Amino acid sequence: MNMKHSCTHLPEEARSVHLLKIDGFSVTRATIGNNKDHIKSRCSVFGYDWEIRLYPASLISRTEYLSPSDRGILVYIASGTTTDDEVQGSGTLIVECTISVLREPEEANICLPDSSGNLHRHLGELLQSEVGADVTFAVSGESLAAHKNILAARSPVFKAEFFGDMQERTTQHMVPELHCQQEVDEGEEAVMAQHLLVAADRYGLDGLKVMCEKRLTLGIGISMVASTLALAEQHNCPRLKAKCIEFIAGSPENLDAVVATEGYRNLEVSSPWVLTELLKDALSKK
Repeated sequence: MNMKHSCTHLPEEARSVHLLKIDGFSVTRATIGNNKDHIKSRCSVFGYDWEIRLYPASLISRTEYLSPSDRGILVYIASGTTTDDEVQGSGTLIVECTISVLREPEEANICLPDSSGNLHRHLGELLQSEVGADVTFAVSGESLAAHKNILAARSPVFKAEFFGDMQERTTQHMVPELHCQQEVDEGEEAVMAQHLLVAADRYGLDGLKVMCEKRLTLGIGISMVASTLALAEQHNCPRLKAKCIEFIAGSPENLDAVVATEGYRNLEVSSPWVLTELLKDALSKK
């Protein structure tokens, strides 16, 4: 099964514990009088070089966190912080230093599987299996089982009338679109795209409506341009309408051929006001 992946970047942490051993610490602290005198040790953590310094004579106590831009910081031990009881019998003091470095990983990603890209296929399989179906479309003696929850989620007018004059094949294409919203096949007849456009507008399927408009725009021709223009006007498809008018008025030959079609005669009856726009556009091109 093909799955997409989403990647989450998690910060990396490097932690290192270092022991700074000071032999004869009691004597050393008693004899050091200059605050600048110190004992140091170097180490490397996460690609950064660190230098740990101990200033026995200092009277200041301070600890801070480093930012990536910091080059170094001093950590002082105040007088009285250590006692003779804390120093080993040999006079040795051991200071434990823990250094933790956090940074964004450069290459290491944790990739989590994301199956959302297969949602349309899964819903399509659910439709075909009819498992859990709770509504049936009955058109022209044929029945098609579907799922109310999915239909309601995809269509804002789910409670609209289910039965009408839709042809059987239109419903058979529309219900799968409600489930999985797959694009109209490039090989579909323009007539089917017209029927789907009507159904998509009726049931509030904006995505399917746009797909049908695209399909009809690519397939504009003499025989169906008038009926497509009528549908574009009736179902508020301004871009499709403009393309149809542009095609018809594009040349006198196109205009004469379209006027002779049955679709044009139907256009005169259903949307006569569109003819005014059409004629104005045709005259402007002369």
